[in-house]
Amino acid sequence: MSDAPSSLDSARDGAETDPATPRLRLAGTSAGPVSAPEAALLELRATLVRTISANQRDAGLIRGRLERASRMDPIKEVTGRDTFDASHRGTMDMLEAVDARLDALDAERKSATIETTPTANDLLRRS
Repeated sequence: MSDAPSSLDSARDGAETDPATPRLRLAGTSAGPVSAPEAALLELRATLVRTISANQRDAGLIRGRLERASRMDPIKEVTGRDTFDASHRGTMDMLEAVDARLDALDAERKSATIETTPTANDLLRRS
């Protein structure tokens, strides 16, 4: 896993203890506490999304430098396959596998309701 702070930390900015903070679950997911396997998968998913973003940014920079130097990606030149596209496909496959596992865990839950608080409803009405 990443050394970056988890977005799932319970006492982050006092959000868990502040009763005025809206508490919404993502639409289409079941409400309730997040289990340890779900928390680990969500953290892995967040890491994969950050990795995809960083890879796309790096690919753009490197492709730009190669183009300005009138050069080609040496791996693409030898294999005929774009390195960054292959990396992107592999990471997206991992992301799809994590999403499929999260969907399976969500389907195993008995409760399938969405929880909101009155504060959250007020917030939604204002937007």
